[in-house]
Amino acid sequence: MKKAALLIALFFISSTAFSQIDFKKGTVSEVLATAKAENKIVMVDVLTEWCKWCIELDNKVYAKKEVSDFANANLISYKIDAEKGEGVDFAKKYQIKGYPSILFLDGDGNEIDRIYGYVPAKDFLEMMQDYNKGINTFSYLKTEVEKNPSNIEASLKLADKYSMYSESDKAKELL
Repeated sequence: MKKAALLIALFFISSTAFSQIDFKKGTVSEVLATAKAENKIVMVDVLTEWCKWCIELDNKVYAKKEVSDFANANLISYKIDAEKGEGVDFAKKYQIKGYPSILFLDGDGNEIDRIYGYVPAKDFLEMMQDYNKGINTFSYLKTEVEKNPSNIEASLKLADKYSMYSESDKAKELL
């Protein structure tokens, strides 16, 4: 059992060491302050050491040049372990229910949107680009549906967001 835990920990450490995204070190408040000062949003990768899909995200998504180039140029990137230190309260505050969960926050810590689970690099990049522009976010889609309730594409995307946030009743209303 100890060997397995050690191997998983070593794999996690080695996989993050080769990630091309510049994940900032420091506390959550320090990272948010940096984002506010630079007028950028924060991409927070909420993970655990035992999370297989977190490792896959490092190896197959963050390591892609187009993903890392966009993240490094446009976002403040940060990783936090949901089971250690400041990460425990962070995960509670943002109601993290599974791993990996990637949150996009403004400089004040307000959630812009999130990505649940593993997403292939191409889709991940598109989501980062959209969230950075403020489109296809939860609030954007909500506004789009309010303006035009017959917008099927926006309604479906919003229903998907509601289901991600465990608000299935609101999702059903849109379908």
